[in-house]
Amino acid sequence: MKEACSREFWKEIFTIYHEQILQKHCNVTVTCTSMLMNYYGRNSNEIFSVSISTIQKMRDVVFRNGGKFIIMKVYLNEISGIADAITAIHMSKRSWTRDMEERIQRICKKVLDEHGALKPKDELAELAEEATQFEDWMNRLIKWGWKHITLLRYVDISVTVEGMHRGGQDDWDAHAKRFSNRILRSSTRLAQFGNEMSDWYKDKIISTDMALSKLGVDIPEQIEIDNVSYVKAINGYIRDDLANEQDVKRGLYMLSIPSNFIFKVDITEWSHVYKERNANGTAHPEVKECCEAIATLLEKAHSQFNRELFEKILN
Repeated sequence: MKEACSREFWKEIFTIYHEQILQKHCNVTVTCTSMLMNYYGRNSNEIFSVSISTIQKMRDVVFRNGGKFIIMKVYLNEISGIADAITAIHMSKRSWTRDMEERIQRICKKVLDEHGALKPKDELAELAEEATQFEDWMNRLIKWGWKHITLLRYVDISVTVEGMHRGGQDDWDAHAKRFSNRILRSSTRLAQFGNEMSDWYKDKIISTDMALSKLGVDIPEQIEIDNVSYVKAINGYIRDDLANEQDVKRGLYMLSIPSNFIFKVDITEWSHVYKERNANGTAHPEVKECCEAIATLLEKAHSQFNRELFEKILN
């Protein structure tokens, strides 16, 4: 649906492709950090749009020191349940009717795109009445939903994150209960990892393997210690007879390896995650970037789903 990339990526990209980034015509949203905006003399909350083709050209800059750096990206896949949440508003005072519910569903289908975001203004031009009615319903949903939090539990969001470092992903996974356990990630047991790092760690650390490679230092492919043979693997050595055992290999993986995951959460529970992981908290910087990217994408999809609401919801 939409995609946002990490701060470290954009820091270098702004330097190299400044003019291209200022073209606001495509479908990747980027929240620029205050550090970048101070450098360029712009407002820290300004949002730019960058074309996919431009991103492909830019990715060459992230290969360093013989390793592969993975750019964190955040995708808002879908927002669902808005029609049900609007319907739920009418239940308490018995103003609900089946005709009303069906009307709500019809209007939502007209004004929302296939991902659950409000359609662009030009597409709503011929749906002015429906768009106005939907706006009124959404405002009422927010008016009551921040304190009657069950209403906002009807609204689910689906998000995919690509390339966050494993340590940060573990921090995100700590909220699995908030996600009703609807989170799955790359497995260090079932998947293979090489000399990879998330983009955030670029220019901050160098693994031993990468450092030795840059220095031109060769180390043996096989060693023997206390009459036990070990073979070279990523970030160290593994006992010869266990060389192909994933349960053993994973013991050498660093927390900086990139991890992909997908999760679903309702707006009420998302508000708690946002409060804990946003830019003003104490979470890891890349976790903060992920949290803020999701908040930006939600607000672009529906102006009512904004940071003020996430802070206000009583959860």
